[in-house]
Amino acid sequence: MAADFEDQVPQPSVKLLIPEARIAAENFGNVRGAKGTIDFTARIGSAGRAHAAGTLATRPFAIDWKIDVDGVDLLPLAPYFEAQTNVIVTERRDERQGSRHHAGASRPDPPPASPAT
Repeated sequence: MAADFEDQVPQPSVKLLIPEARIAAENFGNVRGAKGTIDFTARIGSAGRAHAAGTLATRPFAIDWKIDVDGVDLLPLAPYFEAQTNVIVTERRDERQGSRHHAGASRPDPPPASPAT
């Protein structure tokens, strides 16, 4: 799959070309406490690549992913962070490896419906 992505909210707008992407999901659903696995790979721009793989739960939302990014052109992404941080992009390409863990707050199940009287 391929995509041209444009986000017009930040100014200047962010435009990315994703010439190739693949996502594989197993055991993915919305059953409380169930965890599925995600494996996502994409080429970003002319020389970048990104890979994320790990578990994903939806109820409550939680991820535990290993992330590897290499050669992604940072200049098109600068509008996302330059105004909120004191970071100014001087290099066009970056390489990062790491993990992302997030566990959202659990929302209680809705109360059962009361019978009509």
